[in-house]
Amino acid sequence: MKRIKNLLHRHCVLMRNWHKSVALLQFALNTVIHTSTGCSPYFALFGHEPLGIAELEFPHLEFTNNSKS
Repeated sequence: MKRIKNLLHRHCVLMRNWHKSVALLQFALNTVIHTSTGCSPYFALFGHEPLGIAELEFPHLEFTNNSKS
């Protein structure tokens, strides 16, 4: 919880356009691997990691998936 509070303070309170950072912060928090679970919250919920920018921009290319399968 302290980590979330610090991120919100740093990126939202101190920025004029704070609303533009909330979605990025949410994505970052949901995709970081936690040591206690060994996976990200996104992976724990959906069973796979989310698509990144490269996969969205170039869907015809094959990318290595480093997530647990």
